[in-house]
Amino acid sequence: MNTTSSLPATLLSPPLAPDGLPWVELKMGLVLYLPSPPSRETVAKVYAAYMQRFGGRMRGYKSTASGHFVQDWTQQAQHEFETVLLPKLYRQMDWGYVFSDGLPTGSWLFMFHGHRRASEPNKASFLRFDFDRDVDASVVLEWARQVVRLTPFVWGSGGFYLQTRTNLSHASEANDLAFGLAQRYWGIEAHSLDVTVKHALEGIKCVNWLTLVGDELASRHPDAVAKACAGAFWSEATPHGTLLQASPTPLVGDRHRLERLDGLVAMAKALAPLQVAEHGALGGTRWTDDNTMEYLRRFERA
Repeated sequence: MNTTSSLPATLLSPPLAPDGLPWVELKMGLVLYLPSPPSRETVAKVYAAYMQRFGGRMRGYKSTASGHFVQDWTQQAQHEFETVLLPKLYRQMDWGYVFSDGLPTGSWLFMFHGHRRASEPNKASFLRFDFDRDVDASVVLEWARQVVRLTPFVWGSGGFYLQTRTNLSHASEANDLAFGLAQRYWGIEAHSLDVTVKHALEGIKCVNWLTLVGDELASRHPDAVAKACAGAFWSEATPHGTLLQASPTPLVGDRHRLERLDGLVAMAKALAPLQVAEHGALGGTRWTDDNTMEYLRRFERA
């Protein structure tokens, strides 16, 4: 399934930051928001499945605890992670890890992180997977079908998203540029994981090419999920929830080209009762709480 054969130049060649890398990058991604930190057994299953499929790409890793730096992912490092670090997960400062191929653009990444119940009680934990924009969409779909069977989840999102260079001192400019792109390309999700985890336990942020609804969330409005399945291109019941696919391949939804997003529109309107009632601004000077919510409900206005 080819996903990027006819992308506009604004997405293929975005403005560059002073370091020569894009302020904002079009990526493919999958995020699962979890009701609590994943158990060590769950992490081990997801890690093993990911490494079996994609582990040959990984070149570096680090703990998500503050102050840690990327280390080389070698056979020795892998052995240490599996036999020493993973068994100690949650027992000290390490509540997650990130693995990456280290590429400056188009990077592949696997990240898991658990938020502490006592000091961060209202934040969702998560599993995050990044792919380059040219990845075959079937790879992302098949991985989503595999990983959702390994852990309970509240909800999830998969497809195109805008990755901003938030580690730069000029992160505000990156988020401002993402604001403009998000208004034009409705099929690409504007994204701030740090903000969304504060709201993800309450409901869905917005629909994407792949939208996942956990069983507990679905139980609040079962008719809405059934209606969403009827409007989706494809759907599947999984052991922990429902996986919905909006279209055969991800669409950027270029409003200048009047690109139709019928599947996303149908799913968004059906799942409106499950959507969050509030969501913080996505960063920069142009996003506000109000226009962020307006953006998240964009398909309901279509």
